[in-house]
Amino acid sequence: MKRSLLLIALVFTACSSTHKLSETSYQDLSSGSVVQGNPAFPSEVEEAVGWGDITEGKFKKGQEEMRFNLSSDSEPYHLFRITNRKKVGGEVILYWEKEDIVKSERMKDFMNGRCEEILETQSYEYCVPLYVEEPNWQLLYNSLESSNVWTVSDQHAITTDSLDQNSYWKIDVELRVKNFYRSYEHISPDQYQDVEAGKLATNIAGRLNTMTYNFLTAENFDTYSGITNGKPGSDFIECNKNEVWRFNGSLQKLIERSGYPVALEEQENMYFYITVQGTIREIWHSNRGKSGAVKNLYPSEINNISVVSSGTCSEI
Repeated sequence: MKRSLLLIALVFTACSSTHKLSETSYQDLSSGSVVQGNPAFPSEVEEAVGWGDITEGKFKKGQEEMRFNLSSDSEPYHLFRITNRKKVGGEVILYWEKEDIVKSERMKDFMNGRCEEILETQSYEYCVPLYVEEPNWQLLYNSLESSNVWTVSDQHAITTDSLDQNSYWKIDVELRVKNFYRSYEHISPDQYQDVEAGKLATNIAGRLNTMTYNFLTAENFDTYSGITNGKPGSDFIECNKNEVWRFNGSLQKLIERSGYPVALEEQENMYFYITVQGTIREIWHSNRGKSGAVKNLYPSEINNISVVSSGTCSEI
């Protein structure tokens, strides 16, 4: 009888000590040791919006929190917080590094209509995106769990091939279950060769991208100049910032609508410096592919066109 009671006690103790991070390298926040959060997260922004440090404060049994920071060589960056406090909720912050008044005005133009107001800290500017409709946070939470968000291996624990810096992007993750904390990161995991962790991390980024479908569209209609061969889906080299955009239009159709006396019979090896009116949208961090394109350009009217000798901005 005593042996049976002991066995029951041992089973109960084992069950009570398991949690969603049990099979990972997690940290116990109740141990009294100092735990440093992931420095990739913008703590100034987290404090400004009232999130605080995920490693601080007390969590009751069953309470959970996930945070994701997606960054790349094109701003804005995306900061997600998903909480499970009996009911699942979430928040998104768009932010970028503060540099000078020129960049500040450019970002305000680019973000126009997506946020009510743009705020700032000492090092960053940020805003809360407006939604067409409130995202289904429970659905996102479920999809992240199906992508093994709690147990994905950290990049430092696996072997990866060399990465193409032209399509650099990064996902940082912080997780907390009650008093247990874990952090991991991946750089361009879509480029890993047959590595399960890379597939899962890329899938997590894709799940987060679905939330951005609920954002209001930016009202950044303006005039843009660059070099392209004019084919739909081709590169558009924006010479002012030397960024690669994707040309989501047909130069031939733009010319026909405008009445320009130009025919693009041989377009294969021809490049044009054009000025068009249209709108731009950023390409999601993990969707840029080998082209390295960071924005989509949707042209509606052409203002100027000239033939150039190459697809670079050297002669502009």
